[in-house]
Amino acid sequence: MHFKSIRTFIVALAGACLLFVVAALLVYTTVTASHTQNTVETRTQALLEEAIDERLVALGQAQAGQIQRQLDIPMAVASMLAKTNELMGEKGSNGTPQLWMNRDELSNLIGETLRDHPELDALYIGWEPNAFDVDQFFTGREMDGYFANGRFTPWWYRTEEGEIDVDLLDDINSDEIIALGVRANEYYTCPKQTLSPCIIDPVPLEFDDDAFESATSFNVPVIVEGEFRGVAGADLGTAFIQQSLVKANSALYEGAGSMALIAPLGGLVGYTPNDKRLGTLAADVLDKDVAEHLKSLTGNKPTTHWDTQAGQVELYLPSRSPTPGCTGRYWCNCLKQWYWRICSCLKVI
Repeated sequence: MHFKSIRTFIVALAGACLLFVVAALLVYTTVTASHTQNTVETRTQALLEEAIDERLVALGQAQAGQIQRQLDIPMAVASMLAKTNELMGEKGSNGTPQLWMNRDELSNLIGETLRDHPELDALYIGWEPNAFDVDQFFTGREMDGYFANGRFTPWWYRTEEGEIDVDLLDDINSDEIIALGVRANEYYTCPKQTLSPCIIDPVPLEFDDDAFESATSFNVPVIVEGEFRGVAGADLGTAFIQQSLVKANSALYEGAGSMALIAPLGGLVGYTPNDKRLGTLAADVLDKDVAEHLKSLTGNKPTTHWDTQAGQVELYLPSRSPTPGCTGRYWCNCLKQWYWRICSCLKVI
């Protein structure tokens, strides 16, 4: 290209340079804006996830705290009954028992205690044969908590009409597996074998009208001078756990997610999508990765798993049971925990 004058050449060159500079600025602005947008989106995503995590953890801990307070009651009552039995076998400085109470008086005490605690389903004691006196003297009663051979095992419970009645622990000698690997007499065998308090995983109960409920038992060994003499225990229905989870879930993102409470042996204690699945194995109901997530939990530290493509976040929150000093594979404070699984299905933008 030929220019007629130097002026024209300079103008053309300046225009080309200006055009290049403008194009470069536009490219730089576009790249910078895109980078800034990605940074903002990433930061916003991180803040959103952090806020959701905090809300889920706070909700899970609040629910765990409420349920924990309910679980403290039956263990405290069972411990009181166990101590009462122990005092009957311990000798004072004068050589007499520190507490004297005959069998009928002790049984009536259990019944009155159950009346004073409407939140409990049952209270009971189960003595070893000839634990505090001679069973032979009580043969033939076969009622009011007695076996035919005179063994004392009063079980005070609430009837369907809400009345208080007494029967015997007829399964105290049965090691039949009834649910999730739990023996029928787990409430007695566990404290006897470990000499420590045991909380047994909830056992599903089905009634004639197809209503479903599960109950767990809180058991404390009766030990006199290092010798096992029997068990004192309390039964607590777990329906309140399901009700609490359903209420909490409905308030979380308008019920978009689901909640489950998993017992140590893997059974579902609470499950908001379907209460008919309570008492079944969580692994048979929930996602296959649940078992792996539960294994990864340590201490009381919650774990969150995000799936942004599916728009889903899962929180796994360990919650310790209220039983200090336990041993074994049961709901014991030193080894086992309840696990909350709170799953909220969210569309993360």
